[in-house]
Amino acid sequence: MADIAQYLEAAKVEEVSEQLKSEGYQIILNQTEPDANFRYDIVATRNDKKIAIEVKARSHLRESAGLIRDLREYATRQGYDEFRLVVVNPPRERTIEIENFDSILHDYMVNETFSEIEELAHSASLEDVSDIEIDSVEVSADGIDVRGTGIVSVSLEYGGGDANDGLSIDHDFPFTFTLRLSHDMHIEDSQIAIDTSGFFE
Repeated sequence: MADIAQYLEAAKVEEVSEQLKSEGYQIILNQTEPDANFRYDIVATRNDKKIAIEVKARSHLRESAGLIRDLREYATRQGYDEFRLVVVNPPRERTIEIENFDSILHDYMVNETFSEIEELAHSASLEDVSDIEIDSVEVSADGIDVRGTGIVSVSLEYGGGDANDGLSIDHDFPFTFTLRLSHDMHIEDSQIAIDTSGFFE
């Protein structure tokens, strides 16, 4: 099974090939040299210019040092005008954090009324907000727009003399949010959708 580095290399080969094609080069992929036991990822030719290109993920550089040296030397002997080594770096995982955001969202939601929750029981109260995941943050002069998801814990109480009189149920529901925060971190506007469909399954 291919590892992530191989997928990165394959994607980079495609990207570099398309870029060279746009510059007027003719492209041959994975060309095996006839008198050697290795191949170039890309061979690009344009007019009389010929380029050999090898793509390697950074994590493969150490183990491939000898091969890269041989490829470079062979390209020189075979009259290539240029040998290029393209190094691929894995994408950096971005972590989005807003200080005290969990508390800000919790305090806001426990004081709000949500019709989708109120419709489920005689009485409903929001107990906790957890598992907050921020998907995006956009900062402008007008404020901070935040989008994400979370889980809300709700206590549902049934009364009023029906068959469920005196029954209390705690249930967790996923929700999505789009908020406008002021620059001093107060929620000025919100669109919060709580998904209660799982309650009826």
